[in-house]
Amino acid sequence: MRIGIIGYGSVGSALHQLIYEKAWEFKNKYGLVLQVVFVCDRSGCVYKEGGINPAETLSVKKSLKTLSAGFNVEPVLDTIKKGVVDVVVECTPANFVNAEPAYTHILEALKNGSNVITTNKGPMALYMPTILEEAYSRGLVVLYSGTVGGGTPFIYFADKALKGNKIKSLRGILNGTSNFILSKIINEGSSLEEALNEAKKLGIAEADPTLDLNGTDSAAKLVILLNHVFEDKYTLKDVEISGLEKGIPKVDSHHTVKLIASSTPNPHVSLEIIPKDDPLNIDGTYNAVEFEVEELGSVYLIGKGAGGRETAGAVLRDLVELKNRLQVQYLRKWYSHIL
Repeated sequence: MRIGIIGYGSVGSALHQLIYEKAWEFKNKYGLVLQVVFVCDRSGCVYKEGGINPAETLSVKKSLKTLSAGFNVEPVLDTIKKGVVDVVVECTPANFVNAEPAYTHILEALKNGSNVITTNKGPMALYMPTILEEAYSRGLVVLYSGTVGGGTPFIYFADKALKGNKIKSLRGILNGTSNFILSKIINEGSSLEEALNEAKKLGIAEADPTLDLNGTDSAAKLVILLNHVFEDKYTLKDVEISGLEKGIPKVDSHHTVKLIASSTPNPHVSLEIIPKDDPLNIDGTYNAVEFEVEELGSVYLIGKGAGGRETAGAVLRDLVELKNRLQVQYLRKWYSHIL
């Protein structure tokens, strides 16, 4: 399987290294021969027909900051339009205004015959129905498990572990940064400024954490989960969003405050006061989702919500899923031909 990686930050670079490290395992366990033939950052793409050893590109990226400082690069769209890969992995930073440039990257990949795996929440939060319809019309696959929960498989848990069960609703903590900050404020009496500064020092918070704190990041993940689980066609504008900007309510010793994303009664993200014995009372950077299942009651999944290597691990999971889906497509075509 020939792979192109767009976005060579913490996720893209970790993915390239993991593919190299796990080449033997994937070949022997899954029958997958993975080969990265192009990698791209903002400066352009490095393309090598015979594959790229991550040691070459990672050393340049680390020491010189851009791929163009050590390689001859070509424009990203020109590389995508070559149609030389089986799958384009889009892992550039999210843009919740217009989802660019990732939205164009994804559409161009599909138009040129490549399947897509994305960890970028922007296109899926704003244009998920359009993207999936485009892929379907071309007989291609778009996978996105790394957009929600990092390496924790919330999406696959819903449609594989709970297959055959009816999920009635869901709610959860979908942003590790805001959860870390709320934990510090409620449990240790820190101020918002103190908790935010600590989060930045630990690398938990971005330089500008606005989208984490105002609920936008959680809302984007909620949209993706709802569309996937309930086959809806929500976009980010359909979610009512409020976050920490309006102040954090005071609570007694038996309760705490969490930023909760919920499907009911209408999709929304807001601060909620919950009992301390609620399973969603998790601390630090963890994410958690409660699935309300008709046959089972409440089912919970908890795990780390972010991290470059963890999210890259979600892409590996998607690569295996892609191989399985392509195999099913091939068998269907083969059977229809002989019958």
